[in-house]
Amino acid sequence: MVWHSLEGGPNDKKKIVGQTIADEYETPVFLDIGLYEYAPARGSKLSYEYDGVGVFGDVKDPLLEQNISAVDHYIQTQIAQRLGIENGQHLTKRK
Repeated sequence: MVWHSLEGGPNDKKKIVGQTIADEYETPVFLDIGLYEYAPARGSKLSYEYDGVGVFGDVKDPLLEQNISAVDHYIQTQIAQRLGIENGQHLTKRK
C-alpha cells in the first residue's frame, strides 16, 4: 500500500495511522523514565520533544559519538520490543 493512498476524505487513514503510531509506540518510548536514566549514565542529557528527544552532550567528550549511538540503540531496542521484533532484527547497527 502506498502512503499517499491513505490520504483524504472524511476517514483520512493517514492521520489515523500516524496518530496510532504516536499513541502506541512513540509517546510511550519517549516518555519512559528509563530512557532519561540511561542517557545521563552515558554522559548525555535528553530533552523531550513531541516527536522524539533532543540529545545534549559535551562536544569535547571523546566518547560523545559512542554514547549517542548507545542511546540511539537503546531507543531502537525499546521500539523493537514494543513491536514484538526479536533482538538484533531492527535496522540500527551498533559500531
